[in-house]
Amino acid sequence: MITRHDTTPDEETGRPSPHTTGWQRVVKQLLGIFGAIGIFLGLFILFAGDGRYLSLWDSTWRVGDISEWWGYGLLAAGGVLWVVALGWILAGRSRRI
Repeated sequence: MITRHDTTPDEETGRPSPHTTGWQRVVKQLLGIFGAIGIFLGLFILFAGDGRYLSLWDSTWRVGDISEWWGYGLLAAGGVLWVVALGWILAGRSRRI
């Protein structure tokens, strides 16, 4: 006896596509998180006043002492991470349709 399915097993169960594994989801989330942190820090360095302070863990810097190139670099790196994550997400969505 032959059974014919009108849908794929992924559509029946609602499970994620086998093209996306657990580690890929984690990497996408990390790209998004680190991208957001980079964008925030870059914008903070560029637009915060010179008298403001930036503290990360046990280190503190006065924003006026940080080169503005760090702001541009963090902004660009965060943007690249977000573009990669968004492209990866959109590529996965087009494959499922």
